[in-house]
Amino acid sequence: MNILVVSEASWNNTNSFGNTVSNWFEDWEGDRFFSFYTRKQLPENKVAEMYYNVSAIEVVKDFLGRKVINKCFSSEDIDRKAAEQIERQSKEQKQIDRLHKKKREFVYFVMEQVWLSKVWIKEELKRFIDEEAKPDILFAFATSPFVLLPLIKYVKKKNKKIVLFIADDVYSAYSDMAWYRRKYLQKTFCECIQYADKLYGASKELCDVYGKQFDKIVSPLYKGGRISFDNVKKGGEVLKFVYAGNLLYGREEVLCELAKVLKEINKDETKAVLEIYTGTTLTPRLEDMLHVEGTSFLMGARSYDEIKNILKNADVVLHVESFEKKQIDCVHLSLSTKIVDCLQCGSGVLGIGPKGIASIEYIRRIPGTYVIDDIVYLKDRVQDIVINKRNLPSRIMKIREFASTNHDIDVIRKRLKKEFEELLT
Repeated sequence: MNILVVSEASWNNTNSFGNTVSNWFEDWEGDRFFSFYTRKQLPENKVAEMYYNVSAIEVVKDFLGRKVINKCFSSEDIDRKAAEQIERQSKEQKQIDRLHKKKREFVYFVMEQVWLSKVWIKEELKRFIDEEAKPDILFAFATSPFVLLPLIKYVKKKNKKIVLFIADDVYSAYSDMAWYRRKYLQKTFCECIQYADKLYGASKELCDVYGKQFDKIVSPLYKGGRISFDNVKKGGEVLKFVYAGNLLYGREEVLCELAKVLKEINKDETKAVLEIYTGTTLTPRLEDMLHVEGTSFLMGARSYDEIKNILKNADVVLHVESFEKKQIDCVHLSLSTKIVDCLQCGSGVLGIGPKGIASIEYIRRIPGTYVIDDIVYLKDRVQDIVINKRNLPSRIMKIREFASTNHDIDVIRKRLKKEFEELLT
């Protein structure tokens, strides 16, 4: 099979998208993977062999006659492109941060119209798709429909199969957009879903809701892991809590509260510390709140391989979600891929977040985990974990048993490959 993977972010194992698709697609024997993406980022993975990268700004430059070269490149070209791409990525990330901060919806509207115009589907891209990738299947996360729909229509004309993964409740999120964006985003998203030959969802709850809404079968697809069965040596003199992931959707505020709680617990002696590993750009205010001398530490971003070792060496790893209604509405059907990273590392697992959202309820169903679903009880429950740290090894053994049964990476990859092959028969 030839599979074309479409995304905004690059297929890079250090970002959430890249890490997830590598988790599913690594070690597929006899299959070839290609990547189309729209951010000025460098890819880094062991799977894709060729890439096509073009941004909205480059599309506009092309339209104005300022030709952009080297959109198509191979995995061997990545080192050569590194210096140039790193500079562009830094510039683009600052622009994205400004857009998110000020929520300039009209700028988003203009960019989306550029993509929907299809002016970017030119001979170079057609050659990449038709002569290099020659996809049997187009795979993408069901998001950014303004980019996705033109590509789906192009490959669908050639009778290729479409597989989409619904990671978040994006359709409902469009209801909060400005009126001049809302309608076409919902319409193009619906079209993408209807074109799909196979649909996956990040949680059972999301699959149920979208299956009914769009009258399609949506199957749960979870990230896989290689479960650690090393000897459990947890609950040392100072208990180490570790959070690794983005600080969006209000998660940063929950970690600020946790840092405060740990500071109180440590007032006489250091009993527990918190390490936060993230690539999210933080305001000075948040940096001050999250860095608490002797208790809470901002550790920056690390490679996925480093993060795996860091989680493995933690006593308790964290998954957190916001208690604010606005943020709950955004994530209530989503199951974070970071949960499997927590399960596979062989450490204790603590979920902090409101009742009823998919991620917290999934963690609650796992024997041996800790869950705090009311911020009022945060101090009492964390203090209880610290005091009773001797219980950690027995809890971890229960988590391992669940993870090895439900999230074995080889089983998930084998199932996914089989289902892709069945689409082509």
